[in-house]
Amino acid sequence: MYKKFIWDLVGFSLAPSISFLIRFDFQLSRVVSYYPILLRATLLEILLGIIVLLIFKPYRDIWSYTSIREVKQIASIVLLEKVCFALLMYIIGLQGFPRAIFIISFGVSIFLILLPRFIQRYLRESPLKFNRIEPKSRVLIVGAGEAGEKLLREIYAHPELGYNVVGFIDDDERKINSSIHNVKILGRTNEIPIITNKYDIDTIIVSIPSASRKDLYRIHTIISRTRARELVTPGLYEILGGDVSISTLRPFGLQDLLFREPVTIDIKEARAYLGGKKILVTGACGSIGRVITQHLVSLGAEVIGFDNNETGLFDLEKDLSKLGKITPVVGDIRFKESLDRVIRYYSPEIVFHSAAYKHVPLMEIYPEEAVFTNVIGTLNLIESCQENNVKQMINISTDKAVEPTNMLGMTKRFTEIMSIKANGNGCNYSTVRFGNVLGSRGNVLEVWKRELASGQPLSITSPNMKRYFMLTEEASLLVIETSRIANPGELFILDMGEPISIEELARIFCEVQGLELYKDVNIRYIGVRPGEKIEEKLWADDEKTLPTQHPRIIKVISPVPDFPWDEIKSIVKELELMARNGERENLRKVIKEVISRKPNPVWDR
Repeated sequence: MYKKFIWDLVGFSLAPSISFLIRFDFQLSRVVSYYPILLRATLLEILLGIIVLLIFKPYRDIWSYTSIREVKQIASIVLLEKVCFALLMYIIGLQGFPRAIFIISFGVSIFLILLPRFIQRYLRESPLKFNRIEPKSRVLIVGAGEAGEKLLREIYAHPELGYNVVGFIDDDERKINSSIHNVKILGRTNEIPIITNKYDIDTIIVSIPSASRKDLYRIHTIISRTRARELVTPGLYEILGGDVSISTLRPFGLQDLLFREPVTIDIKEARAYLGGKKILVTGACGSIGRVITQHLVSLGAEVIGFDNNETGLFDLEKDLSKLGKITPVVGDIRFKESLDRVIRYYSPEIVFHSAAYKHVPLMEIYPEEAVFTNVIGTLNLIESCQENNVKQMINISTDKAVEPTNMLGMTKRFTEIMSIKANGNGCNYSTVRFGNVLGSRGNVLEVWKRELASGQPLSITSPNMKRYFMLTEEASLLVIETSRIANPGELFILDMGEPISIEELARIFCEVQGLELYKDVNIRYIGVRPGEKIEEKLWADDEKTLPTQHPRIIKVISPVPDFPWDEIKSIVKELELMARNGERENLRKVIKEVISRKPNPVWDR
């Protein structure tokens, strides 16, 4: 980095000499006559150059990725330095100093500072490198917009991938037959099959982050008529303001055919609220916790990832440390001492609580484990937040907590009650309810993928079963937005549209794989498992809903049993004793009685 600093300083120090040469048409004799003035000007430029470089540090940027943003930043720094230079020259009062030098010097410094940056970027992006790898894939990019142009530059910068971009596709008639970096826009999306055959395309990349689900489905339907491999760039809600690049490409998946438009949030507002804050995420290695952690780091938060998964934490820190500050901490919410040490040491302002057991059939078999982690672990966290002056805690619940019939739902409903009743001591406790999360570990899509790979029929519980679905990215954004808008004791859900039958989900799943349900893939009905419902609800009959400032987030007014916080803690101690003694039936009975207790009739607020 010191070499970059020296070069940027050279850009300032050589500016007076080169400017004098330009001013006097490269007549060296005339420049020499100004030697005393030129020497003082050079020394002053060096001094001012060191000051602005140490303050603004433009040399820290990776030169091969120089963009318009960096050019603007450097121009501003040089302009500031030249204004200071002109003012000091005026104060010093050097007679005979040519005024044109001020303007020429500005251009010379910018040229010298930017020159190596542009050379390195050219070498990185040039498609004509020495020892260039022979392209193996003939690529068509759908979307001749900003994302498509960035993707093309990324492909040029990584010839080792073997991608040869043959052309673009775009539905804007004005762009047809135009070119981007010498790559022609060949036609519209409805011409993809013809163009694919004509140019022998084997990979099609859909690079339209702002596309609606309806448009993505239409484009996917057209591409599915070809034999080309289909890749997509993430939607804007996934990349959270980041750049489209080679590393973000993924195969077209079921998440791209979500049956409604995904939730989005105001990134600037979220960054203003969370950026710079210390935030603890429990269950940071889980499906939801990991995405929450990733988004928080990208928003500029200082994240403490807390989990009992040592390997998962190692991988998490390795993956996210390049994006921002992430501190992995091995621990278990079942042990309050562990939580106390971590919260005392790191002093987080906000806690996102995503650590929990989530599989309904397993928790029916092992109800004591659901109590240990979901109930006792949550109480441990709440008490640790109370004792260590944490300002806010967001508890993550599930739609299975609505009128629960299984142990998982009952324990999560208990956590909702705790997060409402714990308020009043200076910490803001609130809850977010999730539907079924597509993309989470152990979800139905993973099961189907394994069954499809082994040639088995897809297992479905019941043709009548319906569920609400959301994406992992949506779940993460819902939690992040809730932290910004929640008041103490509030409960929120996402507007997820209409519930979807599992059989319909299987049909779409097969379609994404290029298969047809009942023709290429069969179904095996396995029956409803212990504790499962045919249909889930997002709120109970005795709960009320209200709109929030976010059009897709709903506030739920939930009545809770009328007992004090100390009694809740006593009940948890009783449940813990039963769990340790293996009293499974008593566990179910007591926790069901607690969450079913009639609330105070005056609960509307």
